[in-house]
Amino acid sequence: MKRVLGQKIEEVILLFLKSSRTKYFFLNKKNFKFIKKIKTILSCQKSRMVFFIFLFYILLQLTGCSLTMSRPKLELSMAQAAFVAAKQAKANTLAPNLYRKAEVYFLKAKSSYKRKYFSKAKQYAILSKQFSERAEFVAMRQSTMN
Repeated sequence: MKRVLGQKIEEVILLFLKSSRTKYFFLNKKNFKFIKKIKTILSCQKSRMVFFIFLFYILLQLTGCSLTMSRPKLELSMAQAAFVAAKQAKANTLAPNLYRKAEVYFLKAKSSYKRKYFSKAKQYAILSKQFSERAEFVAMRQSTMN
């Protein structure tokens, strides 16, 4: 099991090192030094190599860097449209709690997107859209009852 996993991870890293997208990863000098260290470790013992390849693979998956995650443009635009619709329905006065939550999550989504935490930005945008739609619905319902 470990041997097969190590081979798969080794293949993934070698594909990553050979791909054309690595040039963006190498623009940062720290990343370049890190890759050099990994290449020297790869020339060492096989067991250490499998361990460090596994660590590198996990590090790439957990960081959520722009190489592995696409930009959530659609989610952000949908959240913005829902937020504007809630604002036009006067949800800030008729459903202030839901509107405030939607606003907070929308601001968090924009901030995460600017910092290139795309997975967090996507989560926050989805939450913002949900709260905006709920706030708009409550505001419309209360405005029709009055």
